[in-house]
Amino acid sequence: MTASSPRSASPRSASPPPASAPGWRHRVGGWLAAALLALVPLGAVAQRALPPAPPGFDPAAAPAHGAADVLRAIGAGDPATRGAVLGRVALILYSHGVTFEPDPETAGCWADPPELPPALTALDRTELNGLTLRLVGYCYHARTGLFFTATGQGITRLSLRNREIVAVLAALEAAGLARSRIVLAGHSLGAWGKMLILAEDPGAARAVIGLSPACCGPAHLRAGRPGAALTWANDARRMAAAARLPALIYLVERDAYTPLADFAFIAGVPGVTYRPWPTAALGAAACAPETDPHLAALEPCFAGREGASIRAYLAATLR
Repeated sequence: MTASSPRSASPRSASPPPASAPGWRHRVGGWLAAALLALVPLGAVAQRALPPAPPGFDPAAAPAHGAADVLRAIGAGDPATRGAVLGRVALILYSHGVTFEPDPETAGCWADPPELPPALTALDRTELNGLTLRLVGYCYHARTGLFFTATGQGITRLSLRNREIVAVLAALEAAGLARSRIVLAGHSLGAWGKMLILAEDPGAARAVIGLSPACCGPAHLRAGRPGAALTWANDARRMAAAARLPALIYLVERDAYTPLADFAFIAGVPGVTYRPWPTAALGAAACAPETDPHLAALEPCFAGREGASIRAYLAATLR
């Protein structure tokens, strides 16, 4: 789909598509799925033990799997020195996307941790406004669950992920890390979910950095998948209706998952700083010709062009 720049649209002029009423089979299927998933306690999902690490695995290279691991990753694992460490730290908590919708998220993070975007890794351990920035990659305990429900609502994998992040944020706050010093970040579904968290509660963290936010599969397939289309539309409505969404969002034209035209409404949401990339920007940033627009934000070429902008955003935000 060819899209014009959303900057030319008036605020909120591009609205997410309306959801049509699902048939009774979809409603019943969604209710059953939600009921079954609701039987799983959140604590069991968010805190269950991880499988053993494979031979030769280096724990120091692993992403964090809970609030305690996040604290250890930033050097605040010892309660005796935690207060002093947290007093000078600002956290960027990053979450990955998914590789393929129907796949359960297994223990792959142990064996093959998702790579962190160079645009963010360049910020780790740097000083900003008297604070030390720390970047932590977060892998979810909530690895299973439906990607979307037949009604576009209910408990999905994304819902479980978001519940877990909300619980982690509360635990970090209780440990002494102020929410005003926590910036959420993510790519694809990791960005989409964290944007929804702040759309519902702008005070959950200081801001979110969204790299190619996406949900519910390729855009050209959504029309034939009612659950995916409804989930996307419902989530987009929640973002569009947010009183404030403190976010820096990047999206590249011709992204197969979130076309610029579909996401134009985000530019009018209060608190959002939206930086859409036209396709020509990939060449201007010296990205390889074969770069997938959806993955461009994970490439060094994106870091070279936008790293300074991200740092400037954080400098203005973390005050």
